[in-house]
Amino acid sequence: MAYCHLREQVRTFALFRIAAAQCADTPFHTPRNFMQYCLADAFDGLQSTGEPVRVVFRIGKDAPLFIRDRQWSTHERRTAAPDGTVRIEFQTAALFAVEREIRAADGWVELLEPAESRARLRIGGQAIAKAHQ
Repeated sequence: MAYCHLREQVRTFALFRIAAAQCADTPFHTPRNFMQYCLADAFDGLQSTGEPVRVVFRIGKDAPLFIRDRQWSTHERRTAAPDGTVRIEFQTAALFAVEREIRAADGWVELLEPAESRARLRIGGQAIAKAHQ
């Protein structure tokens, strides 16, 4: 994630697609809460893959604070359960980004909806487990 001078906004870049780079004379001053809001905004359209869908997941009660406290979307609805888990719901068109972040959470986050993404995560997890037997 970096500032794009061409589009004058923070963008997510695929490093393998960058053919050349150069240092800019204009420094980029990191805004307050830069990572929190830019990562949340990534789910709200920067990485859009289609029509918005409802996403629901649960964060385990023993999950590290950086997973429990992160803002997943600027439009999320967060509900704490009596058992210590946290349920998060929001609309997004960036399902692959959500799936990637859930995989990166090392099992602390359980995707509940949509079912298609849940199935992709299950299949991907089985493939990773098989590759590491």
